[in-house]
Amino acid sequence: MATVNELAARILEANGDDEFPARIGMSASSLAGLARARMNESEALHIMCQDLSSTDEGPCYRDKAEFTDDDARIIAFFLANNTAVHSLTLNKNQIGDAGASAIGEALKTHATLRRLYLSSNQIGDVGAASIAEALKTNAMLSQVWLSSNQIGDVGASAIAEALKTNAMLSQLKLSSNQIGDAGASAIGEALKTNATLTGLELQDNQIGDEGASAIGEALTTNAALGHLECVECGRGWQQRAG
Repeated sequence: MATVNELAARILEANGDDEFPARIGMSASSLAGLARARMNESEALHIMCQDLSSTDEGPCYRDKAEFTDDDARIIAFFLANNTAVHSLTLNKNQIGDAGASAIGEALKTHATLRRLYLSSNQIGDVGAASIAEALKTNAMLSQVWLSSNQIGDVGASAIAEALKTNAMLSQLKLSSNQIGDAGASAIGEALKTNATLTGLELQDNQIGDEGASAIGEALTTNAALGHLECVECGRGWQQRAG
């Protein structure tokens, strides 16, 4: 079992050939310091997330762990250097834009993660946009859950832009956010060309008739989306799909 000091040392040793700390606006020494500060000396980082630094394939499941942006940055570092983990579950934590952005940065080059679950955190438009940017190049992620965050029209529009080119994502959950007509309309526009998304959840947002109509219009030509949850989308949705 590696100690936190040993894992922090790995970060420092990787600094010569790994630019990830700099890409998330930190030095390797600062990131190593975070690893030491967030965990006591008797614990290993793999207790935090089932050893993302190992080579054993498996999920990283840490719901309700009270993880903050600092923890997400550490996880993102090891995720960027890991080629085995296929599922990252960090629901019901305290991860905000900075942590989500670090994870998004790691996903730009990660080639094995298939499922990313970040529901019930504190992620806003900036974090959502960072994950969306990763979706433009990531060819492995098939499920992304971002429900119960603080994502508004800007974040939803960024995700919509990624959906225009992403050819792998099949399940997207954006329920219980702050998405309004502008964000829903952007998603509707993306659905006109996206042919891989089969499940989309948008309930409990702030979508009215205009956004609902845009989604309904897209479904007249989109043959891939088989599951849509948008109960409170407004009368426009009822008119298009009722």
